[in-house]
Amino acid sequence: MAKSPNSSGNAAADLDLRYEPVQDMGVFLRINNIFNTEYQDKLCHPAEGTNFLLGMDMTF
Repeated sequence: MAKSPNSSGNAAADLDLRYEPVQDMGVFLRINNIFNTEYQDKLCHPAEGTNFLLGMDMTF
């Protein structure tokens, strides 16, 4: 059986913010990899750089 390659350790920081102005409605901001750390989350597949998602959700 082939030996799998080792990877050095890594760390990436994410940030999730949420604001609920009224009950059952929220606005959120999610920033992934805020320091744009370069690493591979799977062998030969580099992780994404800094990216963000801004959204709103409601519960009925």
